[in-house]
Amino acid sequence: MLIGLVGANAAMTALAEPRGETPPSWLDISAEDVFAWNLVDALAEYHDGVLTPGRQRTPGREITIAGGLIWLLPCADGTIVVSPREDHQWERWVELMGNPDWAKDPNLCGTRAVRTAHASEIGRYMRDWSVGVSARPIFEAAQAARVACFPVSTARDLLENRQLAARHFFRSWVLPDGVAVKMPGLPFTMRSSGGAALLRTSPIQPPVPADPCFATPHRDIVELPRARRHAPLAGIRVVDFSWVVAGPMATKMLGALGAEIIKIESSQRAEFAMRGGWFAGVNNNKRSCTIDITTEEGRALVRGLVAKSDIVVENFSARVLSKNGLAYEDLKAVRPDIVYVSASGLGREGPERDLVAYGSLLQCYSGRVGLIGKANPKLEAMGVMPAWTDPITSLWESFAILAALRHRAATGEGAYVDLSMLEATVALLPDALLHVALGRNPPRDGSAEDLGGAPSGLFRCAGDDAWLAVSVSGETSWRGLCRALGRADWAADADMASAEGRRNAAESLREDVAAWCRVRDALEAQAALRSHGVPAARSRGIVDLVEDVQLRQRGIYRQLANGAWSIALPWMDTDGWRGKLTPMPELGADNEYVFGEILGLNRERMAALKASGAIR
Repeated sequence: MLIGLVGANAAMTALAEPRGETPPSWLDISAEDVFAWNLVDALAEYHDGVLTPGRQRTPGREITIAGGLIWLLPCADGTIVVSPREDHQWERWVELMGNPDWAKDPNLCGTRAVRTAHASEIGRYMRDWSVGVSARPIFEAAQAARVACFPVSTARDLLENRQLAARHFFRSWVLPDGVAVKMPGLPFTMRSSGGAALLRTSPIQPPVPADPCFATPHRDIVELPRARRHAPLAGIRVVDFSWVVAGPMATKMLGALGAEIIKIESSQRAEFAMRGGWFAGVNNNKRSCTIDITTEEGRALVRGLVAKSDIVVENFSARVLSKNGLAYEDLKAVRPDIVYVSASGLGREGPERDLVAYGSLLQCYSGRVGLIGKANPKLEAMGVMPAWTDPITSLWESFAILAALRHRAATGEGAYVDLSMLEATVALLPDALLHVALGRNPPRDGSAEDLGGAPSGLFRCAGDDAWLAVSVSGETSWRGLCRALGRADWAADADMASAEGRRNAAESLREDVAAWCRVRDALEAQAALRSHGVPAARSRGIVDLVEDVQLRQRGIYRQLANGAWSIALPWMDTDGWRGKLTPMPELGADNEYVFGEILGLNRERMAALKASGAIR
């Protein structure tokens, strides 16, 4: 599903390029590139020197995700995930737990730094409390106290989720036997400046095969006015209010495609000082200007800039831009054909629109973590790491923008896009939802229940934290496994000659493969299995990937001239082009360009705006 989403973005990009005499682009999408592109968090830590070579975490960081403490807590009827990161959030969370004595110890819980250092011990205390309470009431009480908390959802929970229902996210698919099931739709609403809305509730109509291929209706070619080869978004200007990860990754991609990105910052916002690996990896290809939007003069600057721009991207909490007169309806009056994108945790409409949400917690609410298996609070990954929701949201965001730009080129209309990070994640889990809708249990613990093969799984090898993924899905790989492990008895066993027979014996086969791997070096075991045609891959960390010859040659990870690491587009074209990649901007580095060249202000006026605090 993720590869398909990347492919959709790549295709939309190719369609935006001018035809002329240039042959259509041939797109090269590697699954390995796509998964490597998704590891923005790991590359950020590599950039900052946080991780030593390998995949091990340092003590005390096992539940620190993207700079914030996260705890998975088992409850009487499920599991919740909670992240009271700031001191004021922690105080309200402690009150919700009944002000236990252990939480009053300043050496254990006094400050955020102290809580981080004692995260494991605090987690044990909280689990002692949480096992006696129900998940849903705690979730609701925490959110009422403005503490980020969500239940770890199952696929069944999603089909009954009131926010998804209120936003008409699901689409109906009527099966041949007449049974109607719910399937995910697009994770955003979109309405044009002319008043037309993208339908979200239309039934799914599977394509009908024609001979010899699917029938494709003719579409007129729509070109963006100033598109160039390898710069399909040339001439497009983006006013970028977005921060953290998802929005900046989307606008970075637009910049890679040739758009001019004006990042609106301020020394009054906390993010301005956070220019480490995370910031460096998601804010390439941008210019930075500093505007205080809480001032009337600052808001006037924004309106002037929007009047000369094509796209606005924001992911603030719901009321930030509206209370400052910078919501869609306000800016549409300035630029009627503006494409305005609001990305938020759960969408701008619906009963849960105002919940406190972080991308990592939404991965739990989306059902993704629930597919891993039984929650293990001591295991950092659990579907929470690597960060999935933010990169996925960025791809949906860029896709929606490319679609809106094509619509504008064809009709002259702008658009308002309301994108939900929750829906962006659920949209890539249709198989689990289909299982539940059909009355089946969705697969759990993917390492042990690979539906494509038996035996399959992730097996521990000799050494420190070394693992090997193996999946035997057909006759050729089965025979190869028999040879590699020297198991002539398996090859001669008629019961295991079929895929069904091997699935029936999956547990014993897994135990035997595990025993074979346990005494072997992971690289040697990988080579031995591959030499016999068995799909096998060593589990690698970010250092392995950065140094990998294949990935290096394909140019997915790049170290820029200033030493910063970043990630290129997750696809290439015929020429090996992966978009431009310039270093992140310094705070306010482009003030003179934005205020002088674009807005036409003279130095005296800019000095006055600085003195008044509008530019800062």
